[in-house]
Amino acid sequence: MTLLTIINKAQAALNLPISSSVINNPGQTQKQLLALANMEGVETADAFAWQALIAEKSFVTTATETQTNATLPTDFNWIVDETFFNRTTTLEVKGPINPREWQMLKALGSSVSEPRYRIRGDLILFNPTPTAGQTCVYEYVSLNWCESSVGTAQSAWAADTDLPKLSEHVMTLGIIWRWKKSKELEYAEDYNIWEAARDRAAARTDSKRKQIGRAHV
Repeated sequence: MTLLTIINKAQAALNLPISSSVINNPGQTQKQLLALANMEGVETADAFAWQALIAEKSFVTTATETQTNATLPTDFNWIVDETFFNRTTTLEVKGPINPREWQMLKALGSSVSEPRYRIRGDLILFNPTPTAGQTCVYEYVSLNWCESSVGTAQSAWAADTDLPKLSEHVMTLGIIWRWKKSKELEYAEDYNIWEAARDRAAARTDSKRKQIGRAHV
């Protein structure tokens, strides 16, 4: 389902005329629907660590506190918890250290026994300073929640043929309640339907471990 078909489904549900195009359409309705579609994409993508948006970043350490080789990806949103590992030493790089913990270590002139990291100014800082040449990897949530028809990742709709990386159904429902809210219409039930659909999609975004209990005799 493309941007255009998502918008058309929302228009049909809202009893609005169906558009033949959205991007670069001069109509005020189409402009507003596009803005709401972008809002829906950004806010829904930011709500959960959707597996469709998770990517991997690797870098090689330098023998410095600030890892100049570890520039954050341009589509970086946040690091997935407990996925940061040094594959050379096989140790987890724990963190992030909060500002107070970092400044306490600096004031005391001490280092932690296990590697820790902090993100500051879009740079990764390590304590203790690592040996150069070690490979570190972490997973992160991307800001790119849609893509072009040829698979170019994007953080906003750019063409009618663009495709979402998240649930088309959730996005359609999101546009519907956002439209009604913008027009000061009753939207509470539409919001509840969207929220339930979004939460179901989030719960199913990844496979779950099977819970194995003790056998009873």
